[in-house]
Amino acid sequence: LQPSFPEMLLESHMVMIRGNSGLKPKDNEFTSKPWHWPINYQGLRFSGVNDTDFRVYLLGNPVVWWLNLLSITLYLLSGSIIAVAMQRGARLPAEVAGQVLRALPPLTWRRQGRLPADGPSFAFTTAHLPLLFAFERKPRNHEIKKLAPGHTARLSQVLLRGGGQVLLGWTLHYFPFFLMGRVLY
Repeated sequence: LQPSFPEMLLESHMVMIRGNSGLKPKDNEFTSKPWHWPINYQGLRFSGVNDTDFRVYLLGNPVVWWLNLLSITLYLLSGSIIAVAMQRGARLPAEVAGQVLRALPPLTWRRQGRLPADGPSFAFTTAHLPLLFAFERKPRNHEIKKLAPGHTARLSQVLLRGGGQVLLGWTLHYFPFFLMGRVLY
């Protein structure tokens, strides 16, 4: 018997997660940990091979990093408030459910961050940064209503929008590999 498409999809993602979790940097590979990212103390060398050449320090990166960190903090705070509201039986707008579903894939990552793989996720977070602040500051034009029977159509709409957000995130995740062509491991 041949496995079904969802079973093959799940298996391929489990293999990918196991493989990515086991990646280790090479001996002389230039790596960085997440706590090095707010300010890159090493700088980028655009020409030359030794330590005396000019280095470029990208000052915009700390600003973007701290804004993203602030947006993630606001997102977690909003998520906590939303979790309490849902436990009390409140119905949430579709945008909130989409953002929650979009945040699920990165929770499975336990490996070293690498720009070709994690750059699109960082760009996606950066692109959503103004939207989060606009969502937080926007006066609520919809009330959080009590969940009543017969809202299955609304629930399916929420799940479809959330699934679209997840699909967009994964598409952006694989886009650099598509541009690189064939990758050998």
